[in-house]
Amino acid sequence: SQADLNESKQDLIDGQAELNTKKGELAQSEIDLNENKDEINDGIESLNKGREEAYNQLAELSLQMDEAAQQIASLEVAISQKVNEYNALPPDSDEAQSALNELTSLRATLATIEENYKATEKAKLEASSKMGSMDAQLSIAKTQLESADEQIASGQKSIDDAQEQIDDGWESLADGQKQIDDGWEDLADGQKQLSDGWEDYYDGVKTYEKQRVEAEKKANADDLLKLETLAQLIYAQNFEMPAGYVDDELDNSWLIKVGQNYEEVDELGDIVLCNIHYVGDVKLGDVADITVIDNSEDSYVRLDGEQGIMLSIFKSSTAGTNEVTKVLNETSEKLMEKYPGLNVMVMMDQGEYIDIIVKSVLNSMLIGALLAIIVLALFLRDVKPTIVVAISIPLSVLAALICMYFSKISLNMLSLSGLALGIGMLVDNSIVVMENIYRLRARGIEAPRAAVQGTKQVAGAIISSTLTTVCVFMPMVYSTGLVRELMIPMCITIVFCLMASLFVAMTVVPAASSTLLRNAKPKNHMWFDKIQDAYGRALAVCLKHKWAPILTAVGLLIFTGFLVIRMGIVVMPDMTMNQIEATIEYPDDYDREKCYELTDEALERLLTVEGLGSIGILGGDETTIIANDAGAANFNFRHMSLMARTEDENAGSEEIKKILSDMEEAVADMGIDFKISTASSEMDSMMGGSGLSINVSGSDLDELTRISEDLMNIIDSVDGYSDISNGSEDADK
Repeated sequence: SQADLNESKQDLIDGQAELNTKKGELAQSEIDLNENKDEINDGIESLNKGREEAYNQLAELSLQMDEAAQQIASLEVAISQKVNEYNALPPDSDEAQSALNELTSLRATLATIEENYKATEKAKLEASSKMGSMDAQLSIAKTQLESADEQIASGQKSIDDAQEQIDDGWESLADGQKQIDDGWEDLADGQKQLSDGWEDYYDGVKTYEKQRVEAEKKANADDLLKLETLAQLIYAQNFEMPAGYVDDELDNSWLIKVGQNYEEVDELGDIVLCNIHYVGDVKLGDVADITVIDNSEDSYVRLDGEQGIMLSIFKSSTAGTNEVTKVLNETSEKLMEKYPGLNVMVMMDQGEYIDIIVKSVLNSMLIGALLAIIVLALFLRDVKPTIVVAISIPLSVLAALICMYFSKISLNMLSLSGLALGIGMLVDNSIVVMENIYRLRARGIEAPRAAVQGTKQVAGAIISSTLTTVCVFMPMVYSTGLVRELMIPMCITIVFCLMASLFVAMTVVPAASSTLLRNAKPKNHMWFDKIQDAYGRALAVCLKHKWAPILTAVGLLIFTGFLVIRMGIVVMPDMTMNQIEATIEYPDDYDREKCYELTDEALERLLTVEGLGSIGILGGDETTIIANDAGAANFNFRHMSLMARTEDENAGSEEIKKILSDMEEAVADMGIDFKISTASSEMDSMMGGSGLSINVSGSDLDELTRISEDLMNIIDSVDGYSDISNGSEDADK
């Protein structure tokens, strides 16, 4: 690399010498060009002077020609006058002879002036030609000057580019020399590190051999395999879960499972705990005696006062909650029929949330559609127009569902709520179109023409009305966070319903009206006419006294705003559920037997509460309900989790409040910390509820704790907040 670098360096030196030679040649060329430029400039100056003289001569000749032309014109006029005068005189008179002499003299003068004019014109042409020749010479001289300047500039640019390349080459040489020098330094450092590494290696080998001898003397598996470690290893390997399905050629689906549960006690002895060099695999049967012991008394599970087993069942990510709930209930009934004496009680079923919400929304949709049809029938008093408008409801819903499908909006609580809300507005456009068509039909216009004209007359009104309502919901697409997740499905569904109703009102309703209203006759609406008359009189009074309705509207607006400010605002309203959850906390100085005894007593008292159905109590906190681990024997027995259901699945909010009050009264004198929460409050808390949640993030745990405690103090100073916690209290305990 150094040799190549030196060769490049010599090439640069030769190039610099050649460049210097070219610089000298360029300087001499520049001198010669400058001399030529001086000569050209002198020629240009001489040409400019000659051109100026020619221009002055040309101007003087033009002036002479103008004067001669004027003289010729004057003489021609004088000759013409003399000819007229001569012709008027007698031929032989003296006056005629005198006029003839003057005429002859004038013609001689005219001939002389014309000859002078032609000589002047010829001189002018020669001057113009001379001036044109000078202009051409000037143009050539200027072109030569520009060409000389371009040659000088081009030569200088070539020299500058070459010099820049040589300078870049010197910089590259300097960088290359630096890299070579750094390479020599790296080689020297590597050689030193290699030498030091061999010394460290030999020292490490000596240390390893010494420690190996000592470790073999002190080797004892008892220090590595503790009872807790064994329990964790067994629990970790006793694992099995579904991982999807595989279809074969016959279109059969096969369930794939990850892991395998232990089915026999003997299988535990073959568990490989570790592999030790020179020893091999160490199995559980090599280091432990495996015995089945009934330790059910160490845990606490009671179902309606009897011992039981509590199962927590979770659905897979691709399964539906309702479908899983339905299968589990059917399976439970089959098991109870197969095994007499087995009692399966469902303490918490999340599928009920969905069933209640979906059924409520569907009932609201059906009842709302039915009431809308009934109201139409009462006001129109005719079956045919009622049928036309009623048809628009399912068609609009179907169109909205199609739009939801292509927009990937699923049928859930929020989208169904949007459909229920939209159904009330679905028939608005159809009613307006139908009423106008019906009115024109009552005037004697044929049904097809009435359908077309009636739709045209109100098209602008219903389109603007629908778009106005759509503009209320469309801005929700720009929201973020929880508000977007909650509002987008409902708002988009309402927009789909409104646009579908507009389409149906503009197409289906006129088409159906042109057929069904062919033989329709107007109906008398006596009571409705009376209402219209009363409304007309009231409207006349309001128009006469305009201040009254305006002040009333302003007053109602102010009053409504005042009520809105005073009302509480929550994300989701309270829902009445028949599932009740509670916790029991005992002091730290209570032992296991006392906690169990008090829990049994509390359960007996709660079973006497009227309206309360099944009750289940599990020892441990909320995480114990979800999944038990290998350390179940060491669960927190001072914390009991209770789940209960009401006898009446359709119990109202007042009845549930009474049950909750009776439950608190039943254990009030026991001196235990008993807290109750309904499933509705759990749902409310998951959706944000009416509480306040603040997330504080950072890398310093102590600083985060300090900030959270400061926030707790600030929030505690605000009226209306209670149960303020940063989540570290339980950890401190």
